[in-house]
Amino acid sequence: MTTYLLSQISNFKRCNVCYQPALEVEAVVDAVIQTWGDLGMVEGTAENGVDGEDGDMIEQFITEEGLDCTREECEDALLKECEERVGGAI
Repeated sequence: MTTYLLSQISNFKRCNVCYQPALEVEAVVDAVIQTWGDLGMVEGTAENGVDGEDGDMIEQFITEEGLDCTREECEDALLKECEERVGGAI
């Protein structure tokens, strides 16, 4: 599956390109994970849930890029992604 960058999604919006709303969530999740320096962050999120700083980062990405997705959708998707990555590593 292709993952789009946040900048690409905001370009789609500005150009009135139709895209599936789930792409926004995927782009936000990918952007958050890319800011993490190590696998420990993925493992910690899988075990403890999305922390406040990451939630705030999600909110910032949504606001800055003018996305229609919600913080809750992105937090749920981030948790699921981390759980899948940790589960797949075992």
